[in-house]
Amino acid sequence: MAKGFSKNNPLDKLSGTSVPKSTEVQKEPPAAVEPKQTEPEQKQEKPQTTQKRKVGRPKTKDIKNTCKNINVAVPITLLDKWEDIKIVHGSNLTEYITKLIEKDMTANYEHYKDIADSLKNI
Repeated sequence: MAKGFSKNNPLDKLSGTSVPKSTEVQKEPPAAVEPKQTEPEQKQEKPQTTQKRKVGRPKTKDIKNTCKNINVAVPITLLDKWEDIKIVHGSNLTEYITKLIEKDMTANYEHYKDIADSLKNI
């Protein structure tokens, strides 16, 4: 059974172009018996409404825009110690580092600010 591609000419779909139609058109003979649809083919006809999820770790949203993501290099020896105690903070390294920075800033902010001001005046 030969397929005729004369109906599927991509140039016919473009506007402003014309291709002379060939007078020789191959027509397929009608099938004597229509094939019955089987169950596997019916399953393939389901519309796919589900969208594929993006690959990778899901991004967390900062609703109040109070945070900024930064990259921090942490020595391997400290990360090994973190592995031993991470259950205390629910394996949330960000929470742990944030609490350490808050504690340090509360205790030493004025001292750091004086040093920064003196370095600017030099």
